[in-house]
Amino acid sequence: MNELALTESPSLRAACAGQVEVLAEIDPVTLLADGTHVSTGMVAAYFGVGIEAIKSLIKDNRPELEANEYRVISGDELRSFKDLSGAGPRARSFALFTERTVLLVAMLLRDSAKARAIRTRLLDRAQGKDAPAVREPSRRELAQWVIEAEERAELEAARADKAEHRAETAEKKFAEFEGGPGITLTKFHKKYFSEVSERRFFEHLYAKGYLIDQRGRGAWDERRQTHKDGPQHFEPSYRGKPFLYLHEAGIYGGKRRFKTLVRPGDPELSFKAQLVAEGLTGNQHIVNPLFALSK
Repeated sequence: MNELALTESPSLRAACAGQVEVLAEIDPVTLLADGTHVSTGMVAAYFGVGIEAIKSLIKDNRPELEANEYRVISGDELRSFKDLSGAGPRARSFALFTERTVLLVAMLLRDSAKARAIRTRLLDRAQGKDAPAVREPSRRELAQWVIEAEERAELEAARADKAEHRAETAEKKFAEFEGGPGITLTKFHKKYFSEVSERRFFEHLYAKGYLIDQRGRGAWDERRQTHKDGPQHFEPSYRGKPFLYLHEAGIYGGKRRFKTLVRPGDPELSFKAQLVAEGLTGNQHIVNPLFALSK
């Protein structure tokens, strides 16, 4: 006899209605704190279906369910039961199932693997078939389970360590990105425009007026027989100052020295976007410069 016979025969369901111990054989039902009842949501979760499927089943089979201990409480009874039922403070009524009701749902519900397993077991009992014996695992099997559990634990620990490392790296990069002094234009070029030659990159910055160009406009260098660069050469121009600034690099030869850096954070990203809009080819492999972390 096919297990679907129970979904179609009220008399067959009635004959099996008292065999609630079958539920424990397949999967014990979790009860509310009163130790007797189950809510609609708990029934849906038990069978692995949506709550609307249970509500629809109730609508189509209410008389039979009520004959098997299904009921809806309200009023004073609900007020005294709310702490146990999990009903919301504004609920006006609350549906209750017992294990007997859950067994009937199993006999009616088609789209649930657990319900099918329960129906199959009920029919096996009706045909005099014993429940399959539960075999004790061998020592080898127990050892294998322990090894597998340890391997899973080690794998999870490794994943956690990797996730922690990536989080620390991201935090470090974020701190560098937002809180550091910024990067040099040479590093900026390698980071965002390495597909463009360095010569073309810097010529673009001079041509567009981001940097002051004083090449060969300084004092005469007798040793090299050429003019030095002017004193403001390679410093940010008025146009470049939203993206670039002079950062103090220390004192050398008794003089305070400065170097041009890219402003960190949003100005860095805005500068990249500006240069791309002007025709420079940005690196295609950089999706997010902050979180492009190594694996």
